[in-house]
Amino acid sequence: MPKTASDTQRVSAQACAVEGCEGQHKARGYCHKHYQRWRKCGDPLKVVPLGRPPRVKPLCMVDGCEGKHEARGFCNRHYLRWQRRGDPHKIAQPQTADSPLCREDFGSRIRAARLAAGLTQWTVAGRAGLSNLTVVQVEGGTRTRPRLSTLKGFAGALGIPLSELLARPNSTALEND
Repeated sequence: MPKTASDTQRVSAQACAVEGCEGQHKARGYCHKHYQRWRKCGDPLKVVPLGRPPRVKPLCMVDGCEGKHEARGFCNRHYLRWQRRGDPHKIAQPQTADSPLCREDFGSRIRAARLAAGLTQWTVAGRAGLSNLTVVQVEGGTRTRPRLSTLKGFAGALGIPLSELLARPNSTALEND
């Protein structure tokens, strides 16, 4: 402990105890920078990055998936599968050729029923509460999996029961021709 003014000047003029540091002594033999490091970390040489460390998103909990976690432990793809089908592994099964909605003649059957009723696509769309584009896509075969509400709309607009709209054409009648 300095007792005279000259001793005080000598202590304050001392250099930092860290080798190679030119900073002036502040406390415990360190300059301000090294003293703060010692105070916070216990080591005057340890450099602590400023701010928070970057947040690393965990991976999807489905085995083999490298997707980043989005919700409930799943990546976006597996979360949507879980949400829609109740299982993150379950993939939507494509419609087979035997399915009435996937067959090429489904759109043509709707078109035939519309023409038999003497209606335009615009009229059917208005009556069914659909867009004209939807009617064009279903009849043209580019929309192969319409929603049930769309099918009910078609059936109501065309005045035919939904079961008849979805019924498969009689395959024996086609073989006899």
